[in-house]
Amino acid sequence: MNKLYQLQQLDKKLNRFKNVKEGFIPKKGWLATIREALCMTQSQLATRLHYSKAAIGKIEESEAKETIKIETLKKVANELDCDLFYIILPKKNSLMDLIKSRAEKIARNSIMDVAKHMSLEDQAALEEIKEQTEALTDELLHNNLKNLWDYEV
Repeated sequence: MNKLYQLQQLDKKLNRFKNVKEGFIPKKGWLATIREALCMTQSQLATRLHYSKAAIGKIEESEAKETIKIETLKKVANELDCDLFYIILPKKNSLMDLIKSRAEKIARNSIMDVAKHMSLEDQAALEEIKEQTEALTDELLHNNLKNLWDYEV
């Protein structure tokens, strides 16, 4: 299957989560936030998990510090009758935007290395550079996707 097509299909799935932004995670973490919303104390949760109250405090603290194990987060979430989902989202709008941006940077750097020897004041030369950059970007996207990560940008 075409890699760009696979990328576009993954982007469609990830697009459902595009509104998840920084600040989405409560400052004290989801476990404490949901536990408190359920009017459950740390002691009550500890009893359900057969942990000490201190252990629950450490777990909630580790989630807030982003050092919690996914396995632990899932176990406690389950005891709160919740499901755990985690997702990695691209910083740009989509994975396709990320790939296109990288391909364009590589192409631009490559073409500009050659263009340094040309007269950049010449409008025809500038247009030629733009066309070559677009062509190389297209070539990278359609024939060399896996090589995009071999270049410094």
